Amino acid sequence: MDLPDSGMVGVGISGGLDSLVLLFYICDIISPNVSILPMQSIGSRVTNTASITKGILSDARIKHPNLNIKEIEVFHWEEDGINEQHEIHGIFDKKMYEKYKDLKIIITGLTALPSWNIVNTWGSMYKDEKRVNKTNTIYQVHHATGAKTYRPFAHMDKRDIALLFKQLDLPERYIKESWSCTYYAERTNNYTESCKICYHCQEKKWAFGQY
Repeated sequence: MDLPDSGMVGVGISGGLDSLVLLFYICDIISPNVSILPMQSIGSRVTNTASITKGILSDARIKHPNLNIKEIEVFHWEEDGINEQHEIHGIFDKKMYEKYKDLKIIITGLTALPSWNIVNTWGSMYKDEKRVNKTNTIYQVHHATGAKTYRPFAHMDKRDIALLFKQLDLPERYIKESWSCTYYAERTNNYTESCKICYHCQEKKWAFGQY
């Protein structure tokens, strides 16, 4: 992974396993001279991910007391009138680059997908040809804002993330405590259990063996 040796890096955190693994992997290899800025975008209908990321960051600070993990920056995108998902991160990232002048790069946990034969059994959501064909770029410049992001997992699918999870010796409880489900309160018993039918739930089960 290509990381700076000074300044600050932003790390996108969602409450899911990809970004969780990304955070702990970065913590394992980054120079203590580099500050880590956790970043999370949240919509009004998803109410549980803020508490999940709070717990993850608390664990990371305990495990890596020598690192400067800053307070999380949260972007409530609906309050800014943003309705298009692909615009959220570009606008948020630009805000962070403008606010933190020593921010060198923002890193996200975007992953690839397995073969079409597998993806087609998961439903219609997110059938991204670039992700299936593993042709997404590692570095991306947002088309509207010019904000640059680094996506080191762009050519790895979720089973690769599961392998890295084991290599990092992360607690098994994180699999249950993280949140990948795309359904809201009415389909998840008020965010206490995954729906087990949405695209992301099935991807998590395929890679980690549980929802």
